[in-house]
Amino acid sequence: MSVPATVSRYQIKQELGQGAMGTLYLALDPLIDRLVAVKLLRVDTEELRSRFLREARAGGRLQHKNIVTFYDVGVHDDQPFIAMEYIKGETLAEIISRKATLSLDRKLKLIEELCDGLGYAHDAGLIHRDIKPANLMVTEGAGELKILDFGIARVTDLTGLTQAGGILGTMHYMSPEQAQGRPLDHRSDIFAVGAVLYEILTYRRAFAGRDLRDVLQFTPVPIAQLAPSLDPVVDDVIERALLPEPENRYQHLRELAKRLTDVRTGVSARPSDDQRRADMVAGQRRASADATQVESYLSSAQTQLGQRNLAKALTLVNRALDVERTQAGVELQQRVLLAIEDSEKGHERAASVGRSLRAGRENLESGALKAAIRAANEVLAYDPKHPEAVELKQRALKAGEGQRSVEVETTVLQTDRTSDEVETTVLQTGRTSTRWLSLAAAIVFASLSVGALVWLALPNAEDVAVAEALALYDAGERAAAFARLEAFDPPRPVVTEELAELRARWTFQAEELAMEAKARADDGDVDGAVAMLSDFSPPHDSITAVLEELRVQDSEDTQSAIETARVFFDNGERQEAFDVLQNVSPATPEVQEALALLTVRWEQQAEA
Repeated sequence: MSVPATVSRYQIKQELGQGAMGTLYLALDPLIDRLVAVKLLRVDTEELRSRFLREARAGGRLQHKNIVTFYDVGVHDDQPFIAMEYIKGETLAEIISRKATLSLDRKLKLIEELCDGLGYAHDAGLIHRDIKPANLMVTEGAGELKILDFGIARVTDLTGLTQAGGILGTMHYMSPEQAQGRPLDHRSDIFAVGAVLYEILTYRRAFAGRDLRDVLQFTPVPIAQLAPSLDPVVDDVIERALLPEPENRYQHLRELAKRLTDVRTGVSARPSDDQRRADMVAGQRRASADATQVESYLSSAQTQLGQRNLAKALTLVNRALDVERTQAGVELQQRVLLAIEDSEKGHERAASVGRSLRAGRENLESGALKAAIRAANEVLAYDPKHPEAVELKQRALKAGEGQRSVEVETTVLQTDRTSDEVETTVLQTGRTSTRWLSLAAAIVFASLSVGALVWLALPNAEDVAVAEALALYDAGERAAAFARLEAFDPPRPVVTEELAELRARWTFQAEELAMEAKARADDGDVDGAVAMLSDFSPPHDSITAVLEELRVQDSEDTQSAIETARVFFDNGERQEAFDVLQNVSPATPEVQEALALLTVRWEQQAEA
C-alpha cells in the first residue's frame, strides 16, 4: 500500500512500520504543530475493524505515564485510524538485541515501570495479551518505559475472564493458557512480564522454542546459573511469575514490583568485585556454551538442507537464531527459506505437469488432437526436453498428419471434379483449343489459391469463438468459456469438439481437486479443504459431493468433541475439556456456546 499524503487532518511524514493490525506512520498534526504516530488499518475486514476500534476505545481510557497516550480516532477513506503519542527512542527488543550495558538497578526499574503501567490497565479491566520487548519502548532522554500496542487488548467481562477462542500473542512470551486458547485473565500478562524480566536480565529468552510444546514443557535455565551475583530473590520472583498454573503466580503486578523494588534498593543490588568476577566467568561460560550450541544447530541445519529435509533445516536454524542472532544464522535462514519457496514451486510445477500429461493422453485417445498438442506444449514450456511431453506431441502430430492426408485427398478430388466441370463447359461452347483449356485451368487453380490465402489470413468465426473460450477458461472463467461456445450459432464441429474438451478438463480438474481436498481433510485440516472446494466454479458434482461429506463430517466431529468435553469436565478434568474444544473449529457458534457454558460452570465451581 502506498504511503498516503494525509490521514484525516494529519500530514504523513514517513512510514514507521507495519504490524498485525495496520501500518504506523509518523505524522504532523497541523492544528497544534505536534508530531504524532498514526495507525491506519491495513486489512479492512469486519473482524479487524472491530478489533481496531476496540483498541481505540481501550487505549483512550488509559491515562498513565507508562502507557502510550491516544489523541484521536476516526475514519479516513473507509479505513479507521488512531492518532497517538509519538515516542522517540528504542524498543526493549532493540536494547536486548544489542546487549546494551545496563546496570541491574536500571533493568529492574524498567520492569517496575512496566508493572506500574500494566497493573493500572488491569485495574481498568484490560488485558494486553501481547506483552513482549518489541511492544515496550524506552523513551530517548528520560529513559521512561512506555507500553505500546493494546491492539489485541480485550475488555474483561463481569466474571473477569475474556471470551474463549482465538489465540493472539507471541509464542515466546505466551502463558500456557493463552497458547492453548483457554480463557484468560490478567495473570496471563503477569506470565509475560516474568518472561520479559528473565530476558532483560540475561539477554536470553526464557522460552527459546517456537512451538506450543516448548511453552508447556520447557523449564528456563535458572537465573543463578547465568548471573550468580543476582539476589536469589530475583530468581524466586521469575520462577513464581512463570508458573504454568495462573492461580500459583502473583495475583497482581504490585506484588511482583514490590519484590523487585526491595531487591533494587537493597545492598545486593550492588554486587561486590568477587560477585562481578563470578558473573563474568558465568557469562563467558554461557557465551561459550551458546556458541557451541549455535554452531551445532547451524551445522545440523546445513546437513538437513543438503539432504533437502527443509522443514528440519528451518527448525534447526530458527533454534540457532533463538539462542543468538548471528550473521551466519540469518544467511542460512534465508537460504533455507529460498529453498522452501523453490521446492513449493517445484511441487506445483510437477503437479501441473502431471495434470497436463494426463489430460493430453486422454485427449489423444479421444481424438482431440489439438487439445493433446496444447497439453504437451504446456509441459514443454517448463521443460523443452521432457520425454513424455515430446512423445505425446509426436504421437498427436502423427495422428494429425493422417487426418490431413484424408482432407487433402478429398480436396484434390473436389478440385479434379471442378476441373472436369470447367473442361466440359469449355467443350460445350466449342472453345476446345489447348490454349483456352490451359487458361481455364489457371483460373481455377488461381481461385483455389486465393481462397486458401484468404482462409489462412482471416480466421473464421468458429476459430475466434474457440480462442476466446480458451482464454476465458485459462483465466479461471470456466462458466463464461462454456457459455461462449454454447451460444455459437449455427453449431460447428470444431466448436462442439472444443466444448466437449473443455468440459472434460473441467471434470478432470474437479475430480483431482476433490481428491486433494479429501487428503487435506484426512490430515486434519477440514476448514482448509472446504475453502479449497468452495472457490471452484462452476460447481461440479464431485466437488459438491465432497463438500457435503466434509460438512457432515465436520458437524459430527464438532458434536463428538462437545460431548467428549462435557464428559471430561464432569469428571473433573477441566483442562482436558477446554483442550478438546480448541482442537475443532473454535469459531463455530456451537463450540463457542459450549466453551461459554463450561466457562460459566468453571466460575461457579470456583466461587463455591
